Amino acid sequence: MTNISGTVLTEKGFAVENAMVVIANRIASTDNMGRFCLCDVPIGTAYVVIEHRDYDQYIEPVVIDNDQPDLIMTLSPITKIASGS
Repeated sequence: MTNISGTVLTEKGFAVENAMVVIANRIASTDNMGRFCLCDVPIGTAYVVIEHRDYDQYIEPVVIDNDQPDLIMTLSPITKIASGS
């Protein structure tokens, strides 16, 4: 088990506050600087899932080990599909 911390940013480099970050069934919410910390995450491969109402869902695999560097993830704004008239 190890702790994982990181930052969630917009494409323009701004912090994303109140994003839900899930890794290996551990859940954290980002603070006003976009930072999060998850404790007791199992070593191995897992998916990082990030959700926020204003951004597309982020899902990426990550290899977790004892010397885990801080993660930096970038979210894309939700793309709206124009409806035909």
